[in-house]
Amino acid sequence: MNDLLTKIDLPRSAYYERLSKTDKYAQLKEFIVKTYHDSNSTYGYRRIWKESLKVGFKNSLETIRYLMTKLKLKVVIFTKYISGYCSYKGNLGKLTPNTIKQKFIETELLKVLHTDVAQIRLRKDKWGLYYPAMLD
Repeated sequence: MNDLLTKIDLPRSAYYERLSKTDKYAQLKEFIVKTYHDSNSTYGYRRIWKESLKVGFKNSLETIRYLMTKLKLKVVIFTKYISGYCSYKGNLGKLTPNTIKQKFIETELLKVLHTDVAQIRLRKDKWGLYYPAMLD
């Protein structure tokens, strides 16, 4: 055995450590998978943690969350409702009427150009840079 370990450049202790290594969360993983699928994939890590405490497992909430991430179990039923922050507040302000009858529909390039000037803040208390943009 020693000759084989020296050929593959593996320390003897690492070989025996890998042989004796067992999964200490095997029963908890089975419980998590069973509870997750029994709930039709609607139980998240908090509910599964509470159920595991009722059964008698003594693990932290972070352990349950870590194992669910490792098992790739995720509640997807609620994600479309809490998908994140949206800053859109609708149409704000007034639209001015097109009094000079500008036509913004053009098929040729560089025929009608529009400009806009944006002011960029350099520091919290100072406005500093004006940036003109040309739109075709």
